[in-house]
Amino acid sequence: MNAPDKFLPLPREGGSANGGVGRVPFRGTIFCIVMTLLCVSFSEDLTVLIPRGAGGAGVAVALKKAHVIHSAWLFRLRLKFSNIHPRFYSGLIRLSLPANHTSLLQQLQDPTRLTYEKLTIPEGFNTIQIDNLLSEKGIITPDSFIEFCSDPTLFRPIIEKISSLSAFVEVSKLEGLLYPDTYHIEYYTSIPELVRLMLTNFANKALPLYQQYEKNLPTQKRWEKRAKKTRRGMRYQRILITEKTKGLSFYQVLKLASIVENEAKVATERPVIASVYLNRLNRKMALGSDPTVQYARELAGLPHKEIVYFKDLEIHSPYNTYKHSGLPPTPISNPGLDSIKAALYPATSHYLYFVATGDGSHHFSLTAKEHIAWSKKVQSK
Repeated sequence: MNAPDKFLPLPREGGSANGGVGRVPFRGTIFCIVMTLLCVSFSEDLTVLIPRGAGGAGVAVALKKAHVIHSAWLFRLRLKFSNIHPRFYSGLIRLSLPANHTSLLQQLQDPTRLTYEKLTIPEGFNTIQIDNLLSEKGIITPDSFIEFCSDPTLFRPIIEKISSLSAFVEVSKLEGLLYPDTYHIEYYTSIPELVRLMLTNFANKALPLYQQYEKNLPTQKRWEKRAKKTRRGMRYQRILITEKTKGLSFYQVLKLASIVENEAKVATERPVIASVYLNRLNRKMALGSDPTVQYARELAGLPHKEIVYFKDLEIHSPYNTYKHSGLPPTPISNPGLDSIKAALYPATSHYLYFVATGDGSHHFSLTAKEHIAWSKKVQSK
């Protein structure tokens, strides 16, 4: 390994007294050698890609290609006469070099040397956006994530293995359950493996919020008439029953939270936006949510629109909450914890309308008249 120029031996200076060539002092030579040894590193870490399913021959080729070994044939020969059957890990593996064949074999079987890729799924991303993100990173082929998450025969076995998610076994798609977070995944992480990570994370972080919500639901008492068989025939008696009041199911909460996630730009407005939609639901009013129309457009293969116009509201889709009452068939995105909390614990309000003011915030209104006035005021800016 060549040392940098500044650490090479000093240039020779003028001749000796007898006209001969001058010599570099002995101590100077030693100094140069020592400094060279100190400043030049002979070891390094190198990340090598080991193909999935590669045996000894495949690993040898990968190491030769990465210039870790000089001969793939010698490596295979060393492996053959080692009388061991190594289990090689596939993916990106960090190797400490230089290393002899024995050391390489040990490192290639060490799971702690696997390197992981950082993958961040933003809050509010839907499966289409996640698919685009994964394909741009080269992790999947385009549309394969959407296909997996929309086919119950593919994802249901994963849900069935997570006992706490038994309530979601019958869902038609995984939208809403793919917890947005930062994940560290192996190079060869498959779609089922990634989905399992996201669902497990959802069960660990989001599900406890709903479980606490159920515990906090108030109780109510009611009388119930029940029949009792006696020797003289049937007799009826009244029994006082104490039970929890019914709140939203967790899947309903996720539907609402996914809309709140895509509507809210200011964190403090999330509970207020949730209250508006709940107020409209209680009054049997259509939700009239722009994000549901945007989602309907994306499902139809249309480009995403930041601003929804009146003509866009005509799209025929069960997700169009301007045309169809109630919550959408499924969540429209994968909400974060703050939006789920807002759906579980909305603000107390009587608002039925809101309009974006242009700076990320919204103006909330009690009546249609007030809402129309504010909408015109915002549009005139």
